[in-house]
Amino acid sequence: MMKSILIIGGGELGINQVKWAKEVGFHVIVTDYNPEAPGFKAADLGIQIAGDDIRGLIAFALQNTEKYNIVAVYCGNDFGLLSVAAVSRVLKIPCLPLEVVVTSMDKVLMKNVWEKANVTTPLSREIYSFSDLQSTAKSFGFPVIVKPLDSSGSRGVSRAENQAGLKPAFDEACRFSKNNRVIVEQFIQGFGCDVNGLFHDGKFHRCGMIDRFFTPPPFCVPLGTLSPTTLSENIQDQVFTLFENAARALDIDFGPVKGDIILTDNGPYIIEISPRFHGDIDISNTIPLSTGVNPVKAFFKVLYGKQDITADIKKSQNRVAGYRTVVADAGKVVKVIGEQEVKKIPGVESILLRKSEGAVIHNLRNNTDVPAYIIASADNQQALEDVFKEAMQTIKFEVEK
Repeated sequence: MMKSILIIGGGELGINQVKWAKEVGFHVIVTDYNPEAPGFKAADLGIQIAGDDIRGLIAFALQNTEKYNIVAVYCGNDFGLLSVAAVSRVLKIPCLPLEVVVTSMDKVLMKNVWEKANVTTPLSREIYSFSDLQSTAKSFGFPVIVKPLDSSGSRGVSRAENQAGLKPAFDEACRFSKNNRVIVEQFIQGFGCDVNGLFHDGKFHRCGMIDRFFTPPPFCVPLGTLSPTTLSENIQDQVFTLFENAARALDIDFGPVKGDIILTDNGPYIIEISPRFHGDIDISNTIPLSTGVNPVKAFFKVLYGKQDITADIKKSQNRVAGYRTVVADAGKVVKVIGEQEVKKIPGVESILLRKSEGAVIHNLRNNTDVPAYIIASADNQQALEDVFKEAMQTIKFEVEK
């Protein structure tokens, strides 16, 4: 009998996931709030349900689990992780316990666990008022990071350099928190890297480390990545050791996990963790393109019941890949120039257009403001930078201010 996987989220970046799930042997059901979701065309069945509609997803699963033999649920972003845990629990299929998912997604609960387990992480505290923020920031010392407790994608995250910067940072964090829950965090100066792992049968598998670059303060918007990391093997060992320990402290022992790390002169600090892989741009594109490692496909094999995932987590090629954020002037898009030409540049794998004609581009504050991403690969880092340089010179956004 066929086995079905329920993939929550049918955006353009998830199409590779649908393809890999089919290659593993799954009948693929994709859900998304958008009736025109690109993933519907790639799937065997598309259903219009929002990723955070837990009741709706459970109802669909209960009504159709026997018909489609749903044996797995997957989501690549934070918005659907509670849904994955809830649906999996109802269907009695493998997943992390709901309380583990909640703890991992709540920055205060997560930090409390780490402090008790002596995991190296910046000081942080939930604040309940602006005056509370002022006093806490003074005790931590400037600069500080202010961010919503329940958001992702850099939304609401900013850096306050001094007392004057606290109010804008506080307002920005509140704007992206459903319950006005805000935390202030000690700023750690260092090099940013993203790490991915996969737990299977109690063992932790390293699944890729990438370098990440950000905009200057006050906001923390990723400008691009480089895969694989340029860090030495010794430093990578330190980072992955901290990462695994931080995950296990949270009782994450099944499936994917991603972490945000800052590397300092005193060693690595872990900022946060989530029981999923890093964003689809990297986990479904730059990491497989550069190293041949395919963590998503490996996890699908685990969910399908196949035990041997060696081929998908072992490095099989030696290239470099990454993405770059296209930066454009703020205003209403009148015309996008050069999109098709960029696709023809050797080394460019794809261009992800986020702002088309008629859309409004804002100054970069978080990932939703990005007008486009360019994904590319090459034989070496210099060749990759040359590809990005040509691509950035080719694509233009004409805007009406």
